[in-house]
Amino acid sequence: MLALNREAQDFNAFPVVDGRGVLQGIVTKLDLLRMFRPTRYRWLPELRPLAGERVADIMTREIVGVGPGDPVAVAVDLMIAYQLRSLPVLERREGRPALVGIVSRTDVLRCLMDVSTDGVGRARLGLGRDGPRAGRSGRPNPPIRLAHPVASPLHLEASGLLRPARAGRRAMFANREAAGRALAERLAPLVGAPCVVAGIPRGGVAVALPVAERLGAPLAAVFAHKLSAPFAPELAFGAIDEDGEAILDAATVAVLGLAPEDVEMAKAGERRAIERRIARYGAPALAPLLPGRAAVLVDDGLATGLTMRAALAYVRRHGAREVTVATPVASGEAAARFAREADRFVSLVVDDAFRAVGEYYADFAPVPDQAVVAMLARAREAVQ
Repeated sequence: MLALNREAQDFNAFPVVDGRGVLQGIVTKLDLLRMFRPTRYRWLPELRPLAGERVADIMTREIVGVGPGDPVAVAVDLMIAYQLRSLPVLERREGRPALVGIVSRTDVLRCLMDVSTDGVGRARLGLGRDGPRAGRSGRPNPPIRLAHPVASPLHLEASGLLRPARAGRRAMFANREAAGRALAERLAPLVGAPCVVAGIPRGGVAVALPVAERLGAPLAAVFAHKLSAPFAPELAFGAIDEDGEAILDAATVAVLGLAPEDVEMAKAGERRAIERRIARYGAPALAPLLPGRAAVLVDDGLATGLTMRAALAYVRRHGAREVTVATPVASGEAAARFAREADRFVSLVVDDAFRAVGEYYADFAPVPDQAVVAMLARAREAVQ
């Protein structure tokens, strides 16, 4: 039950080790939740595992990890690229990766605070030899914590400890802008005027900008947010648009054991978040641009496609003449769905073994709100 406990919310995956401490695999919160019968999440201690299920049956043996001497920047890059909240820290024992600790986003933030305070320029992932020590909050730091040892770093390439989720994969796109340019060329002969291009903030807007420029069309943001439960924030059970209309995945709602009031609470929270983002961007609304026009909906990648489904419903509701869903990369499941539900679906890459959007980009750094505001302003100037 540790994985489902509120105190473990900084972790979305947990290592599975044998009696010698040798890492056997990784199990995620979602994997564990699927082992239990649905119930209300407020009563998680009452969950009962399904008979015959073992952790070994659901864990993955494809592991992303770091070595104790790796620069902290390596851990940060991996967390961003693979959308992880924690990483196993591994070292070689008798030729096999053995678990020596876990580094989380909280650890990284604590380290960066220490670096800025102490003036240390090269933080490393280090093991505390004297056990946990009290942090700034007065609580003990984790036994495996971020520190600044003098020893030279163990570089990731030389350590042999990292096995990417799919070894040998090369990024398809340098960054979102490059992906957007490639997508624009594919779309140019397909989409006729008049049209409007709408990106899902924040990464989708970065891909949509080159598309809008190539098509000579106005660029807008289409606001759709994922819905998730507090105890499993990485698992979306639906999405909501700026009208407050929601798309729900009934199977995921059942797996999470959510009651109707739980769903409504999540919807209210994300609706407020959308309103804050609309106010922050200060951009012209999308709805008045839609009647009689073709709409091109763009995101930087589609995994489940929940937010795109909400966006698609929104533009149809507001009178779009036809709707094209466009993305640089999509899972096979998402591609099949939008090929049916949209008037046109365009994806440069469709992968039946899709795992995470970030795997397809060499640079998948988060897009800040200020950058989105600047992109929307640049697009407005171009069409005036």
